[in-house]
Amino acid sequence: MTPRQVRLMVLASLAGLGAFTSLLAVPLGLDTNHRVLDAMARAAATGLPTEFVAVFDPVELTLLAGAGLVIAIVGALVPAAWAARSRPATSLRAE
Repeated sequence: MTPRQVRLMVLASLAGLGAFTSLLAVPLGLDTNHRVLDAMARAAATGLPTEFVAVFDPVELTLLAGAGLVIAIVGALVPAAWAARSRPATSLRAE
């Protein structure tokens, strides 16, 4: 493989992982937010208005998932450059 192909391979593999975790993390974070706010409201023996619980709209959630993907790709740039510069046997041993 050429260095460019190695870089693209590393970036593509981590972009896939970043997309998967972003799509998993956003709903889990939203669910955790709802559970924590409900527990706090029960502990204080009060109710929470809907505005306190529904704080993100679908556009913001999509942007958050996209930000997770961008962070994964940016984080993969240094390892991808290292893998492209090194010998194949060295890169495979580091895996």
